[in-house]
Amino acid sequence: MNDNVLSQLYIERLQILFETFPRSWALFAHGTCVFVGDEASDIAQEASSFIATHGPYHVATPSADFNVTNLAQSKFPQVPGWLVTFNNPDIITYVAPEELDADPPPQDLVVGLLGRSKRAQDGEERTIIHMRQV
Repeated sequence: MNDNVLSQLYIERLQILFETFPRSWALFAHGTCVFVGDEASDIAQEASSFIATHGPYHVATPSADFNVTNLAQSKFPQVPGWLVTFNNPDIITYVAPEELDADPPPQDLVVGLLGRSKRAQDGEERTIIHMRQV
């Protein structure tokens, strides 16, 4: 699947997930979403600065920890995929089923490791593909 198609999937699915979420956010090219404060005058600048600091992780520290939510088993079953959350609640990474071999369904560990690596890529590249101002 090419990057443009995957980017469009991220945008469409995260817009559904965060439609009523009361915070502004920025979505990066590999599926990482950063929530910014209401006082942010420049969402792109604040989100880019945040992901540069919080995107990288260090093994055996809280920055490497993650939790996986299977959206099919959440209050958003209409959105396929998983949300990977980390030690900072202002950053999450979306993993689409199209990114993984879904037969058999992947274990949470596999999804979490992929989500964490995507967060690290977004922290290095800092390419924003979508923003939502509240």
